Amino acid sequence: LKDNIVAQIKEKNIEDKVTVLAPIRNIETAYKQADVFVLSSLFEGMPNVMLEALYFGLPVVSYDCPSGPREILTEDFLGALLGQLNKDAFARSIREQISSNSSDKARKRHNHIKANYNLDSTAKRYKKAALSHEEN
Repeated sequence: LKDNIVAQIKEKNIEDKVTVLAPIRNIETAYKQADVFVLSSLFEGMPNVMLEALYFGLPVVSYDCPSGPREILTEDFLGALLGQLNKDAFARSIREQISSNSSDKARKRHNHIKANYNLDSTAKRYKKAALSHEEN
């Protein structure tokens, strides 16, 4: 897979814009060095990596998948959710999220994830879903 990605980077002549990193042992450091988190998946389940990025205060730019990002990016301050394969809007949104980010927004994202995706709140959502399924 890595060889295929590197070949595409060379083919498109974007070696000066794209870096393929080795596996990262301390992901917290990587999040703290990042300006934005981009999820270009067309299909997702529960994108835990997105929750991690938001926990570290990063704005998110994501395509709208049938499930996952849409359920997480429910507030404007969390980031941007875009129609699939709208590459121009996606690129524009990445630039906008980077330029409009602030420590206040980062703290707000962190607090939102901490409050809404902790063990207790997640367990309550699972219980509610299980009970509603039993009723049907």
